[in-house]
Amino acid sequence: MKTSVYQWGRLLLWSAPDEIQAALRRPSGSGPFRPVKRPSTFFKNLPADYLLAMDAQKDVLCGPPELRRLLAVARDTGAGLVYSDYVEKINGRFAGHPVNDYQPGSLRDDFHFGPFFILSVRAALSAIEQYGALPGDPDMAFYDLRLRISLEHDLIRVPESLYTVSAKERVPSKKPGGKSEAHFSYVAGENLLRQKKLEKIATSHLRRLGARLPSRPAANRQPEEILWKASIVIPVRNRRKTIADAIKSALAQKTDFPFNILAVDNFSTDGTTELLKDFAARYPHVHHLVPFRRDLGIGGCWNEAIFSPHCGRYAVQLDSDDLYASPRTLQTMVDALRKGPCAMAVGSYTLVNERGKKIPPGLIDHREWTVRNGHNNLLRVGGIGAPRAFDTAVLRRIGFPNVSYGEDYAVALKLSREYRIGRVYQSIYLCRRWKDNTDAELSVDKQNRNDFYKDRLRTLEIKARQQQNRRERFQTTSGSGKTIPDKQPSPANANQIAARKIEDKNQKEFRHSREGGNPESFNAGFPVALRLPGMTKKALAASPQISDRQRVSSASLTSNRHFAEFPGERSKTLPALCRALVESQKKSWPAYATACRGLASAQTRKLSCGDYSVTLQYNPARAISSGAAVDAESIRKRPCFLCAENRPARQSGILYRDDYQILCNPAPIFERHFTVAALS
Repeated sequence: MKTSVYQWGRLLLWSAPDEIQAALRRPSGSGPFRPVKRPSTFFKNLPADYLLAMDAQKDVLCGPPELRRLLAVARDTGAGLVYSDYVEKINGRFAGHPVNDYQPGSLRDDFHFGPFFILSVRAALSAIEQYGALPGDPDMAFYDLRLRISLEHDLIRVPESLYTVSAKERVPSKKPGGKSEAHFSYVAGENLLRQKKLEKIATSHLRRLGARLPSRPAANRQPEEILWKASIVIPVRNRRKTIADAIKSALAQKTDFPFNILAVDNFSTDGTTELLKDFAARYPHVHHLVPFRRDLGIGGCWNEAIFSPHCGRYAVQLDSDDLYASPRTLQTMVDALRKGPCAMAVGSYTLVNERGKKIPPGLIDHREWTVRNGHNNLLRVGGIGAPRAFDTAVLRRIGFPNVSYGEDYAVALKLSREYRIGRVYQSIYLCRRWKDNTDAELSVDKQNRNDFYKDRLRTLEIKARQQQNRRERFQTTSGSGKTIPDKQPSPANANQIAARKIEDKNQKEFRHSREGGNPESFNAGFPVALRLPGMTKKALAASPQISDRQRVSSASLTSNRHFAEFPGERSKTLPALCRALVESQKKSWPAYATACRGLASAQTRKLSCGDYSVTLQYNPARAISSGAAVDAESIRKRPCFLCAENRPARQSGILYRDDYQILCNPAPIFERHFTVAALS
């Protein structure tokens, strides 16, 4: 007997015991189909282990061999959902349509599984039983269901084209008004209520993952004794048509502070360079910057600007084909940064065409953002808005990834993890949409690469936030400061009490940095970490022996600089500790992070010397230290850089067998360059 076909929002659902029956029961025609009213009851009453799902707006053809392949993958792997690439028929022509692999960061509600996939009934039932009933709206319900399933089961892509799809004929819509571009639809005003529902689902998912963060603190207010209070940053390559208008809108800004314009010319070949040279010659506060490297994306060009000596206290975005909407745009953005104070502020913009005429959906103000939950919801949506403005002191701690898509999203995720983001909801920026936009008319492969990259950013950010929450929970439980009353400390554990006081002090410093204290502690946790994995309190808790008096004295100078101890209680390997030390120091020690980034400009040359070869390195950052005087008198007068009292305040290390400290070299010549110092 033929099983009924059900409709659940945009999906048509049916079940079958095997691939032959699944092919025979494929829905045809336009229905009507039986609606799924109660998902819990529906899944409980299904007679088979797997449910086949198809987009109601598509015609899908999947033969028994291909269905057998999908079902075999589902059975063999225990996956919660199995999907595949497909072939698409467009205007009588067939083209392959690959899809992306699912990641933990694939939180966006528009993740594309393709118009046909297989769902595990057991996984769906388990998700409903464990986390409760699904929302009534079918589209919301499927989004919620697949996030829940992903917590316990894999969502697996088969990288093979296993079916063919074509669009069903539809009557053209007669609804008035223009159509919004697809990637702006989620911020269109008419979709605000839907977005709020999706945000609630995504936030619940982050809570289950342990990646939801509470509202973020303000940034630390820093002095502004810098010549240029703000810099307008314009990365540009081959924008002869639009760059002059962009710079003119920047020059027209009226502010109560001095500002300059940094145009980073990424080796333009269409005459853009000549235009920029002309502006720089006429206006002393317009700087035409040309990178040393030729492999930079937009993010790399931003790094050129923010690390330039010309960069001001604040850095404010202006794309080379966009315009500031009024002479007050720059002032408005800087005021938003100051008011928080915020590490980042984001304005609102209006979409216009090449002639400056408003186009749908018009104003993009990201009203879905809230102070309480915007930093969590950012993991679901595709972007944060424009224009973007930054506290340069904080931005330099992390820099931009050297890519030309998603570089702004990557920075926004990191900053929102630590700091409150300021918002401006009136339109102060014009975003021009035209055929030469970098995100216009993307191929399937290019769109997939873009989507995959942002999903990867979300995946990494989720892991970082999970780690952060674990650290904060650890600090909450271990930093309570509770003591046992009416019990005097014995002489044997006096050092333990001293160690606990030091640790309590460090926990206070950590909380200060988390609550918007010194921004140099951004993304670092506390600089003095005494109870990280792989550590013991042996060095602090052990009673000092007379024969070890000198060693204890040296250790006391560095006890608050131990990142970890080897060997430790949890047997973490030394290479793993060293790698963790490098990453921690990059976050907590700005000078070291800058030196590491400087390695990108180092030049190498390989020389053949008969039976062996030698690689030479020229590193401008090491030129001074490499040329230091080495005569006896100079060495005698020079403070020993290995002695604890002479080291940089933010340098910490790994205590190795109570005798040595492994340190990150402050002027590295390798990606992981260590110095080992004796404690005695």
